[in-house]
Amino acid sequence: MVNSTQLITEEVLGHPLRLALFKRSGPALGRAIDELREDLYNLGSVTQMLQADRAAVAVDIGASVGVVSVLLCKLWEGARVVAVEPAPPNFRYLLWNLKLNGVTDCVWPLNVAVGGQPLATTTILYSPTYPTWAQRCQEEASECASSDGSWRGGFADFQLRSDVETVTLAEVMALFGLTTIDFLKVDCEGCEWDVFAPRIWERVRRRIRHVATELHLWALPDKAAEGLESDVRALGARFQCVSFSCRVLFPEDLGFRG
Repeated sequence: MVNSTQLITEEVLGHPLRLALFKRSGPALGRAIDELREDLYNLGSVTQMLQADRAAVAVDIGASVGVVSVLLCKLWEGARVVAVEPAPPNFRYLLWNLKLNGVTDCVWPLNVAVGGQPLATTTILYSPTYPTWAQRCQEEASECASSDGSWRGGFADFQLRSDVETVTLAEVMALFGLTTIDFLKVDCEGCEWDVFAPRIWERVRRRIRHVATELHLWALPDKAAEGLESDVRALGARFQCVSFSCRVLFPEDLGFRG
């Protein structure tokens, strides 16, 4: 991994971030960094509304190589961040980047997937070129399997298949003793449909103050309950939260026409 790694330094919202990343992933991560510079997660507004009498608590679902988690630690002194990332290659870079930025005491990393129910294993597909697009296999398990453990296919040309455990957001909160989450970021290439499904979200919504997410319509499960998409879209108006930010990506935004 070392020979294929590059080290970069980027300034985001007034803070320098030192990042180790796979050389081929530069353009994909560059886009993610640009989004943070544009403050698409409304971190400026969230910062102003944090309670001064206690440290901020954040959960980063789909942490990738740790860009957002590191930034939150630098923005909010004394913050506690739980970084959840299922893809093992991303997770290794995440751990590396926490050390590079001196925030290992701020971030609790967790190498699992998040879903609507606990599962012993979930198949995660990873491409070194597009590390921010690591996602669950949407096909039957046999379609994502191969004799050497790799898998190639899909528009991102995924090259690595991993089986990881799946937990719920409620389980993550219980594991770390989180009574309140000040900022929940969910950008997990499809798991948002499980996290925000009404029956799942109802268990935790009153304990979460700010939410930023990205909805991926191409990842909406074929067997999803009728009305799930409209229910999740409506959450922006129904959340018992101070703020809600929702970015929606359509296939054509990624250069594809259906």
